[in-house]
Amino acid sequence: MTIDSIPGSHGTSVARLSDRLIRWLVVSTLLLWIVVLTEWFFAAAVMNSLWILAIALWAGTGSLALTLTVVLLFLLLRRRRYVPAIGLVAVAALVSTTTLSIQWQEVYPRVWFATHRAQFARAVDLAASGGLGAGLDDYMGAPLPADVRAISVDGELVRIWTFDSEDGDLSGECEPALFAPAAFGIPDGAIGFVHLPCSRPPANFWLDAYADGIHPRIELGDGWWWADGG
Repeated sequence: MTIDSIPGSHGTSVARLSDRLIRWLVVSTLLLWIVVLTEWFFAAAVMNSLWILAIALWAGTGSLALTLTVVLLFLLLRRRRYVPAIGLVAVAALVSTTTLSIQWQEVYPRVWFATHRAQFARAVDLAASGGLGAGLDDYMGAPLPADVRAISVDGELVRIWTFDSEDGDLSGECEPALFAPAAFGIPDGAIGFVHLPCSRPPANFWLDAYADGIHPRIELGDGWWWADGG
């Protein structure tokens, strides 16, 4: 008698239990990999919320997803489900390659801006019309309306300037900039979305984001850029 033929309760068998287990593992593994990809996509927000603990979160969910994938592969091979096993290996390889090859630090700002373009435009209008008051020049900035807050991790928009720059550059044409933080550094500094009053900043253009220099690196549209230390 083999383990697959041992009767279970209510006339069920270990084989049927194994089928249910495999289905559960397939769903759980898929959901966990989605969580892993979501964490990478929102890496800036995760770092902002958890700081150094974000590394433990990424390591934990990644290790668990990998472990479930290996267990699922073992069960499929144990039950001679070779076609699904090959498919699992192919999908796992594709997901791993995609995760490691995608420039997530560029995907997030592009997707977030594209899906919130109207809110970014309204924030500029509010700043230009004085709708945000004098708080724009406060250290942390002015609170944004509830329907616009999604563009900033702390729900505020701040007006920032460049560091002292060399004479003869064009920095003055590109400041002040509007800054919607996406993540804060430790103990200071920030990265995020900046709106510039010029078409393109000069190469040596660095903005003062809470005592840390950021450079507009990725052009998003409508005068908005993604700015970080890169």
